[in-house]
Amino acid sequence: MTQLTERRVWTSPAARSDSKAWVLLLIVFILILAALSINMLRLRNEKTRLSYEIYTIQQEITSTNKMIGKLEVERDRFLSPYILNKQAQRLGLDIAGPGQVRRLPAPKQQ
Repeated sequence: MTQLTERRVWTSPAARSDSKAWVLLLIVFILILAALSINMLRLRNEKTRLSYEIYTIQQEITSTNKMIGKLEVERDRFLSPYILNKQAQRLGLDIAGPGQVRRLPAPKQQ
């Protein structure tokens, strides 16, 4: 029969503390990675929110510009000589004759 001997490996205290340092380093690395991942998700969420806000503001600007265009067309229509003449006739007004219009000097600015 052969006799099997059990062999124990003796590790120095420096080697044991070295392995503890690696475990600690690994834990710190995992924690930093988790924090960076959470921060990346937060930034992605903020980017999405800001993109939607920019989109809604652009839609509002487009709508406002369309309204401005419509109002300018309406103003030009109301200021056309034909419409002004029609409104004046409806109100019983007539074109001023010579001597009926008096011009006053503009007030002086102080």
